[in-house]
Amino acid sequence: MTALDLLPSEIILEILQHLIVYDLISVSQTCTELRALIRERRSILAGAPDSHIISLPFGSSLTNIDSNSLHFCAAQTISLLRRLRDSTVPCKKHLKLKLFHEFPVAYLHPIFLFDNILVIVHVGGEISLFDLRTKQGLFNYTLPDEDIRLVDCQQSPDRSQVILAIMPSAVVSHYEDRRVDVYRFSFRLSESDEPLALTTHELFTIGLPHEASYERLFLHGPLIVIEGSERFLICNWEENTGTSVPFPENLAEHGCIAKKTS
Repeated sequence: MTALDLLPSEIILEILQHLIVYDLISVSQTCTELRALIRERRSILAGAPDSHIISLPFGSSLTNIDSNSLHFCAAQTISLLRRLRDSTVPCKKHLKLKLFHEFPVAYLHPIFLFDNILVIVHVGGEISLFDLRTKQGLFNYTLPDEDIRLVDCQQSPDRSQVILAIMPSAVVSHYEDRRVDVYRFSFRLSESDEPLALTTHELFTIGLPHEASYERLFLHGPLIVIEGSERFLICNWEENTGTSVPFPENLAEHGCIAKKTS
């Protein structure tokens, strides 16, 4: 008689239903009786508090996959997580920054990092630059009454400038104000550990043609590529020039077939 035989099956099920996937797979790999029980009852793994971590085959879900396949997928997921955890590079140093304003992370656009310059763009229209060496704020600006829809950022080849391109959300709803704003921040660099100094910041504004919607924005040197619903635009923000290329009805007939390039 084993210790499990001393417990009613209802108690065992109640305990298993409160375990996370990692613990369920661990006990199933060390106890034959529990493994049989977990594999037999799909609801145990499917009802785990963190069952969403189980990687399932395409087209399968926790409600339609059979119990044996679910156990196999859960075991594979935990095995991969264990290997990733064991090979994780430890963090040797970290720092905390005091932001100009507190706002939820969910409302942040992608954060850009160039050497020791951190660029944070808030959906609500706030732009912030920080010097990571000194943890000091270099620049903070809030767009008047506008949110930010699209954004991209880059560093100049000589690393003395950061260029930020943003498309306000107002562009989506107001045809008369369709534009991209480009901010160029220039810094005085030093070989020593002296703090960065923001010497100038300039604003370039590019007007855009009417379009049903703009979906993506890419910044590359002096060029901005904007993907719209009917065309894509290529603009030179330094010279305030650009061109518009409409999408053909059938891209394949025009030789525009996506392929990987080196």
